[in-house]
Amino acid sequence: MMEMSRCILFEKKLPRFLWAEAIDTSIYLLNRLPTNSVQSRTPLKAWSSVRPTAKHLKVFGSLCYFHMPSAKRGKLDERAEKGILVGYTAESKGYRIYNLNRAKIHISKDVHFDENSYWNWDLKEVDHKTTAVLELAVRRVGVEDQPDNKATSDTIVLKVRPLSDVYERCNLVYAEPTNYTIAARVPAWIDATKLEIDSIERNETWRLTELLEDKKEIGVKWVFRTKFNTNGSIFKHKARLVIKGYAQVVGVDYGDTFAPVARHDIIRLLIALVG
Repeated sequence: MMEMSRCILFEKKLPRFLWAEAIDTSIYLLNRLPTNSVQSRTPLKAWSSVRPTAKHLKVFGSLCYFHMPSAKRGKLDERAEKGILVGYTAESKGYRIYNLNRAKIHISKDVHFDENSYWNWDLKEVDHKTTAVLELAVRRVGVEDQPDNKATSDTIVLKVRPLSDVYERCNLVYAEPTNYTIAARVPAWIDATKLEIDSIERNETWRLTELLEDKKEIGVKWVFRTKFNTNGSIFKHKARLVIKGYAQVVGVDYGDTFAPVARHDIIRLLIALVG
């Protein structure tokens, strides 16, 4: 995810303050790419059974001109303003556009894109020059017509990896259950909760007792986390039963608080008293 975010920022020479938009767009794209983790399906298809489409996708960071509603402009103002494509919206069919004039994010579906140009942030103007990557590709077009294809010391070597290898190294967004009702539908999470209960009973973490009068019980909740291996595959499903400590009131549910950590000055004081 970070590699993709870094690449799409460098491709259009975008400033670093748009890093959050780049990461959000990377997640949006990765969820619409097939992966071996869900049997060569896209994560969006596996989660919501909705087949994603790529018709609306544009080059991130492209220069664009979007329609400004009449309620947000004057009668003599231009109806379209220049902007930079910085992402997509999941709530509606629209694009996230960075307004170059107002330095704000706008959401619009009435957009005209110029994917071959980019914004020069130093000169504050449109730059129509071809990037160095495209120029290199154009110069190498005639290589296939040459009879001698032997590599020389000046030949540019391009490293190519299988697409399956790229997918295996990408940690896609993995949906984790937010409560026990959702987790109970998956056998792996049920096994994880059983292991947690067994651990609590084996260590005698708590015991059942009668609730005192005029006292209110403190609830518990399940926290579910997925642990991954270095190659991106799932290592295990982990469940923890935790108490809702934030629901306690000072002076009602507890008095003083104690930290199970000894300070160095207290240790030195105890050693001095013993000696």
